[in-house]
Formats: sequence, structure tokens, C-alpha cells
Amino acid sequence: MILNEPMIDYLTLTTFDGELATKWHKEHFLKVEVEEKKVMQYQGAMIYKNGGSWFLGVGEQKGEPHYMLQVSGGAGSVAFDLYKAYILDGTAKPTRIDLQLTIDKPIGWSQSDLIIKCEQKGLKPRVERSSGEYGELITVYTGTRASGRMNRTYEKESKDGDRYVRFETEFGRGYSLPVAHSLAVGDANIQDFINGEVRRRKDVDMFQFFSVGEGVELPKAKQVKATSKTERWLLNVVLPCIVKYKNAHDSDPKIIRMIEKACKEENHE
Repeated sequence: MILNEPMIDYLTLTTFDGELATKWHKEHFLKVEVEEKKVMQYQGAMIYKNGGSWFLGVGEQKGEPHYMLQVSGGAGSVAFDLYKAYILDGTAKPTRIDLQLTIDKPIGWSQSDLIIKCEQKGLKPRVERSSGEYGELITVYTGTRASGRMNRTYEKESKDGDRYVRFETEFGRGYSLPVAHSLAVGDANIQDFINGEVRRRKDVDMFQFFSVGEGVELPKAKQVKATSKTERWLLNVVLPCIVKYKNAHDSDPKIIRMIEKACKEENHE
């Protein structure tokens, strides 16, 4: 996870162009381990590289094959730079683009305070809570996906227990194309759009931490190791279940041996 650097965190491109879909496949999905997956009506494969996931699938629209490339995490900016020319010439259509900025958790920052202030200013926040490795993680949503602009302000944590806050806006219906086009031609940068979303929420002063303007600069970008949902699931759900099963009086010795063998192989590597 990179702090203090505005980034594309999610990108969905669609196309009817079979040649472009073949290019996507050749450049990313050959000679690598893939996971078969279906996303909406698109059947395809997923891989993990460049700090994120890449999904390529094919479905049908208007009786013709229709292709979708969906990239998340740090790989979003990589994919955008690789294929922005196809956005500009209309070959690829961006149907979703998420822009985010992650910063050190400001002194005195409280997600509970953010919720209260959003409620007081009529932003109608929706709240999602999850368990982190070092305590509860809270996500505050403002705006709606149906409107084409939905914001998530949420906590992240490092493997050392440090806390960060991310301001992220998902641009979809009616907004993804003009946002992506402006970024591709250089009319605006990612921080410009983040600033715009902060201004839309100007009545809630806490969002100002994510605004960068004249005389205001972000600290130097830095990379930290963040915990992931998968890791937290493994540590908080899977591992306790394995330990409980191993200590149970009626556990299957064959399964216990499989677990022990897997642990030995991992340690040997």
C-alpha cells in the first residue's frame, strides 16, 4: 500500500474489439497460473500481479462477444497507463474507475466523528464494520452507486498495527468515461478529482485532510505493508478452526497429517 500518492484503485474496461481482448490476454494471461472465475455475465480468468488482481472475461451484448478487463488495487494505475490510448480512440470503454488517496491517520481522527458529522450535514452516511488484526475497521459511505459517484472513507492498517485513512471515490454511470478521458489526455490529474469530491463535501471539515491545493503539498510517498481481508480471514477464522479441529478428540488423523505435512513443506521452503 502506498501512502500520500493519488492512485487509480479500480478500473473496468469493456470492448467489442476481439483484437484488443486478444492483446489483453497475450500481455497478461499467458504462461501464468490463472483462476477460473465468472463476474456478472463474463466468464474468464483472474490473475494477481502488480499489486492487484486482473480479470479478463467474455460475455455477450447485442448478440456479439463482449469483453471485460477488470483491474483492482495498485495494478489499476498500471492498466490505465497501458491502455489509455484505447480509451481515447473509443476502442475501450471505461465503465468504472475508482480514485483514492491514503494518508497517515490524522491526530484525533475518529471514524465515529466522521459518521456524526456526515449525518448532521445530511450526507446520509452508510456504515460498514469489519474486524482488523488490531481492532475494528470502519468504512463510511456517502453518495450512491446508482448516482454514478460513491465515496468510501475507510480505515486501513499495517502489519505493525499502524492506522491509515483512505478517501476513495468510485466513478461509474455517467462519470467514468469523462473522468478517464480527462486523465488520459492530461486535462486533470487524480488529485484534481479527489479535490472536487472533497469540495462536494465541504460542510464536513474532516474531508479537508485529503485536499491538496496551492501552498499545500502531500508528504513524500511511502510504501507500507497493509493487512488484507484474506489475511485477516485466515488469522481470525481459519487458523482458530484448524487449531480447534486439531485438538478435538474426534478429529480425523488423516486430515491432521495433511495439515502437519503442509506446514513442514512451507517451513522447508
